[in-house]
Amino acid sequence: FLKMAAEEKLLVVVGIHEGRGFPPCPGHQLVVEARLSGESLQSDPVDHGSGGRVDISTELAWEMSRKALQEHKLQRTPIRLVCLSINHVTKKKQEIGYVLLDLRSAQQQIPPQSIHWYGLLRCQYAGKRPELRVS
Repeated sequence: FLKMAAEEKLLVVVGIHEGRGFPPCPGHQLVVEARLSGESLQSDPVDHGSGGRVDISTELAWEMSRKALQEHKLQRTPIRLVCLSINHVTKKKQEIGYVLLDLRSAQQQIPPQSIHWYGLLRCQYAGKRPELRVS
């Protein structure tokens, strides 16, 4: 007879702690959208920083099998974190920039020193390069 083993499920978790270098933008909120292989997750909206700091404090997670994770690593599938500015009144979204995370660097346990600052790519703010603190 055949014995079916239950496939072990893993969580891929991205912790988005804070942002710095964001110019104040009254009437707007900041959202971070995380994309992995066509699936999209969003942080809660936060005020668009006074003093350049933005407290995001969120974790976004995808559930997948160990085999699927291995396949993503082999294909070098990135996790794309897109920063969006949303107007309170019109609800119009504008992309500020993005960060690409390499899924191959994912670890089972996150040591405290693995929290890094990542500068936004293709940033829409002239002369500024905001950063996200991510684990």
